Amino acid sequence: MRPATNPDEAPIGVPCLNRDNSDKNAEVLSAQLQKQAYAVKLNAVHFVKTYGIESCAFLTITFDPSLGILPCKEAQRRLNNYHRRVLAPLFPVWLKVMEFQKNGNPHYHLLVVCSGDVRSGFNFEFYDAISHWTRQKTKTPKPVGNLNRNPLLVSLHNRLKETREAYGIGRIELIPIRKNASAVGSYMSERSSKGAPVRTDENK
Repeated sequence: MRPATNPDEAPIGVPCLNRDNSDKNAEVLSAQLQKQAYAVKLNAVHFVKTYGIESCAFLTITFDPSLGILPCKEAQRRLNNYHRRVLAPLFPVWLKVMEFQKNGNPHYHLLVVCSGDVRSGFNFEFYDAISHWTRQKTKTPKPVGNLNRNPLLVSLHNRLKETREAYGIGRIELIPIRKNASAVGSYMSERSSKGAPVRTDENK
């Protein structure tokens, strides 16, 4: 078993954040992807510490399934167009990673800076409950409550919702930061490497 190359990296062959377990017969990340994931982690931590946790949020962008499996270049072209026309005025600074779904389709996770506090009052417990309910195959009664979004977060959500269809965006979600800079770094690092084994040959 190869030893770790940095303090945050576990040895190959044991469960860890940036690799698939060996008993799943999954492809081990290349050294290049390991370095990329570690760099993303460091940058995300610095990002949150620089701009403040209250003003940072996670923005997830998934393209409309009717578009089929998009090559990376086309996905990037569409994201750049959406950013230029819609996102740039809302989020002046961002950190982006691309993740691949099981079918090989790319989508994006962005760490963005908002124009003010979007975190205060947000009901993370209800968000967890409604997210779990949405993923259920056999539906239980829908959770009762609300996200308790503040006015700035509501206005950002509305702008994203009203523009997404025109740019071929399917699901789009903006969520404040729950914990701390270290947790954000780990999350963004995991997103950058998750799905690497299912990338299409063209996207590799």
